Amino acid sequence: MKMSFYVAAAASTFALTYISLLGQTSPAVQSQPAEILTTRPAASDKTQTRILKTLGAMAAAHLYEAYLSIGMIADGKEQEIYETKEAQAILDTTDSLLAGIDKQMDDLLTCEDLGKKDRETLTKVKSINTLLLKQSSQLQTYWKSGKQEDSSKYDATRQEAWKAISELLGLDK
Repeated sequence: MKMSFYVAAAASTFALTYISLLGQTSPAVQSQPAEILTTRPAASDKTQTRILKTLGAMAAAHLYEAYLSIGMIADGKEQEIYETKEAQAILDTTDSLLAGIDKQMDDLLTCEDLGKKDRETLTKVKSINTLLLKQSSQLQTYWKSGKQEDSSKYDATRQEAWKAISELLGLDK
């Protein structure tokens, strides 16, 4: 049993799941997610509540899985399971997915009829998503420089992201 199989399988599953959910076929277009729900007549309050709860659950899963993916990619490269080019390609896909979600969150936050609590939660989700993009960027900086200082920055952001995700998901209790 090679660890590389599990790391690659997890990263591939993450990428394929999100690509299929977004209706995309290429990582190059991930920042332009397809519309999954089409325009329909106004939903009832009960339906709207269900949609927001489902969105919340999907957002929580997205943040958790993205965090794990970045960590597995980092570990895979550090343990020489991935070569730099391969690790970078997987991380690029993850970044594209994060950027696409970030854009969709920006759009959702412009909705005027969004309740105060929902807006606060979405703002928190968006800030964590942005933090994951920062974590990924710092990992890439470390890969390029090899400097301990850059590794420390990545690790600090990684810990900050985990703390925020744990708080959001109630894992810190």
